[in-house]
Amino acid sequence: MIIEITKSGKIFRKLHEDSKKKTTIKSISLIPYLGDNIIISKGTTFETFMDLLTPDRKLINMIFFSDIKGLDIMEFIKEMKSELKNADEDDKMKIDYLVIKRNFSYNEYKDETLGLERYFDYYALLEGYGDWSNKTKGAIAVDFTPLNKLKNLHLVIDNEINITAFGVRKFKNIINKKNGSLIMGKCEITLYEVIKAILYEITWHGNISQRNERRKDLEDRVNDVKSGKAELIPWSKVKKMLNEKLAKKTK
Repeated sequence: MIIEITKSGKIFRKLHEDSKKKTTIKSISLIPYLGDNIIISKGTTFETFMDLLTPDRKLINMIFFSDIKGLDIMEFIKEMKSELKNADEDDKMKIDYLVIKRNFSYNEYKDETLGLERYFDYYALLEGYGDWSNKTKGAIAVDFTPLNKLKNLHLVIDNEINITAFGVRKFKNIINKKNGSLIMGKCEITLYEVIKAILYEITWHGNISQRNERRKDLEDRVNDVKSGKAELIPWSKVKKMLNEKLAKKTK
């Protein structure tokens, strides 16, 4: 089954994407439909989607407990509802919209005990898309962005998949040389995955105070580098120091 969320916040359920027959969901709870594939209608904002989580906030906190690190989603929803203190203040990177997409990657690494280990990453993630500081467009992380800056942005589902396998030699003849693609195609994303991706991203640094503290710390470090206050160590020197420490441990 497919659940469709419209820009007005209405919820419909239908058998498949092209089905003309659909049922209006009158229940205020999304919990029974977590396993459904999801369609988000064009023009649906981040705030509209987040508002649908509010009636289930206690259950959402329980179901996604590990993803939100035991936090309460209402702290973030309240921030989303608040007014911007500096409405004219813009980040260097301007976000056009928010996108939920699947991340795939095949990885290999050598373990001294287990030998060659392989693993396959497969998960949905939330990111922004817009202008980078160098006037090109691309993905933008939103883990440091207050939710009241995101609430009016449109939320989009990207069903395109791009499985990457950088550095895996046995695939070198079939990998797309330009983008590292091993397989490209389409896949569905469930309501559960969308909620998980959003909550995981917005709570990445902990609660709002922890997020703001970490952001300020990083901004201070960047300013120290730009002003010349911070002493930078060349990578060649750092690499030499690390190799010397590793050599001592292996003796």
